[in-house]
Amino acid sequence: MSRRTARPLVITAAIVATLAAPARQAVAAVHAISFVSLASLDLAFRFASAIQSDPKDQAKAQEAVIRDLLLLGEEEEARTRTEQVQGWRKGVLYAEIAEREAEKGNPVAARDLLEKAESVRSETPGWESLRIRAEIAEALAELGEVKASQAVTQDLSAADSRQYAGRSAATLAKAEAVHGSFDQAMEALHPLDDETDVEIAKGRTQGYLDLARTPRLTPAQRLEALKAAGRSVANLPPWERVTAMREMAQIHQEAGRTQEARRLLGEAEELLASDSKGSSGLLPLAADVARSWGGIGEKTRGRTLLRKWEGAAAGAMDIDRPGAYARLASASRALAEPKQADRLMSLAVSSAESLRNARPRALAAVDICRSMGRDGADPGPEMRQRLEALLRNLKDPW
Repeated sequence: MSRRTARPLVITAAIVATLAAPARQAVAAVHAISFVSLASLDLAFRFASAIQSDPKDQAKAQEAVIRDLLLLGEEEEARTRTEQVQGWRKGVLYAEIAEREAEKGNPVAARDLLEKAESVRSETPGWESLRIRAEIAEALAELGEVKASQAVTQDLSAADSRQYAGRSAATLAKAEAVHGSFDQAMEALHPLDDETDVEIAKGRTQGYLDLARTPRLTPAQRLEALKAAGRSVANLPPWERVTAMREMAQIHQEAGRTQEARRLLGEAEELLASDSKGSSGLLPLAADVARSWGGIGEKTRGRTLLRKWEGAAAGAMDIDRPGAYARLASASRALAEPKQADRLMSLAVSSAESLRNARPRALAAVDICRSMGRDGADPGPEMRQRLEALLRNLKDPW
């Protein structure tokens, strides 16, 4: 852990000491979780950075860890780690952190990060440059800069219409929504309603979902956007539909529409069940759906779904098995089954230890540590020792 990360926790401890007992316990618990999360993500980043034999995999794994830091609201730590990333993903990350700073009402920090993203982009050729520009456009949208965002998205659509048309429309809709311009936001997406291309439909659907989560819009407007998202998923492949249904269910649940959330999760579970072989590739989605059942108060149904899919983890390819067990463990923890979660996480670590080559072992360990970091789960001394031993023993063959 860097000193930059640890220092706020020390300061917080001094403040906590002055609080009344109940409040003191609550604040201490929050920061204990934060410390555990950061410790696990620090270990994940160390595993990612150790993959020196493959710079592409290294940067991809580092990017995933930094995104988790953003998920936990650790923008400063994410920015510090981004300095260590090499290649085009560094520009993408700067732009993503800029968007987060804009969301938090820090436009000066956001613009500083956008300058860094543009600096990386200016030295990046090919499709990678477009990826950075797409993230820059989204940050500009969050800043409410409609014209600037629109100029970038138009260039992206001209360069690669199939990949960026849907995403560009979603970005423009977000820029309008920042100003509360709901009609204009919906008009940015409506021209794509009849498009059946998967990439365009994916971007369009996400655009409607983003509007459904925009706090600047009225509840009625958010519900209208959510209904449009429900119509939009028809053109998505099953696995993308499951992801969108989970997000729609969560939005309905947050608005108190539990019955609608239950309906969507039921349909998502049916889509998963239609895969007669129980493909391990769908296991992460199954774990997420199980977690969502718990989120609407139906933990038993979520646990039942996890039991059905545990066999798929055992049958997964060797390199995929550690991550599969880790996802099941995370869902079990969310469903208030800590012993089950510990058992599955131990299987995840054992599966990683059994991999012969160092590169897949490191990638598996990244997945495991990221899972614990997102959950704020303390691995305990024994498991941490096993993970540290894995890190020390990363050597040929890679």
